[in-house]
Amino acid sequence: EPHLTGGEYHLTVIVSDGSNTTSTGVTIFINPLPLTKKYFYFATEGTTSTSITRYDSVFSNPQPLNFGGKICGLGSTSWYQRLYVGGEVNAPFNAYNVANHVQTWSLQDLGAGYPYFVNLFSDTKLIYVGYQDGRLISYDFTGNAVVNYQTGSSSFYPVKEFVSGNYCYCGTNDFTSSAHEFRRYDKNTGVQQSNISVTWTPLAMGNKSSSELYVLANDNSGQGKFCVYNTTTNSFYYPMNLPAGLV
Repeated sequence: EPHLTGGEYHLTVIVSDGSNTTSTGVTIFINPLPLTKKYFYFATEGTTSTSITRYDSVFSNPQPLNFGGKICGLGSTSWYQRLYVGGEVNAPFNAYNVANHVQTWSLQDLGAGYPYFVNLFSDTKLIYVGYQDGRLISYDFTGNAVVNYQTGSSSFYPVKEFVSGNYCYCGTNDFTSSAHEFRRYDKNTGVQQSNISVTWTPLAMGNKSSSELYVLANDNSGQGKFCVYNTTTNSFYYPMNLPAGLV
């Protein structure tokens, strides 16, 4: 069963006949199923469409994926073996079963000639989809919406997400200005925990510790930034300056 979480488990059995009670315990260890690299997906973007091809682990047996439109990103979830392709302009958001290369569900765009989906982020189980209208929604592997991270009326839209522990982190840009915000949500409820104005757009995020997050970004002047976000103080510090230029 690939969906069992590995680790140490303590089981206790208690038996009673109404007058006498006895119990016994046992410790068991579950070794999680190891992950194996099975496929690579390459997306090559043309003027109006994108070619997506799947290769096996030794870069052979190419299999084209039928998509057609331009994309804003690719993602995958190992738990349920899904590949996700986010459309950009006049293109849908599609989910595919990695095992048989077949589309399983889809979110349709508005077909209005402008971006509808803007980005995506995947963890082991869920896919997080950013919308041009400001919404950020997580979906399960069957296409059901799980959590909506939108908080009221806002001119900001999500540009980059990262999920770690109990939090969903999100960098946002303003529609009408060069303003940026960095937000932290409760991963399970979608309630916003904190919000801070910044001068940059995040490109990548990763764990530093249980209370700190690495962030790589580019600011409004075209300079790359290496930042560390502290969840306790809701603040950033910059441990080093990067060479001049964009990341």
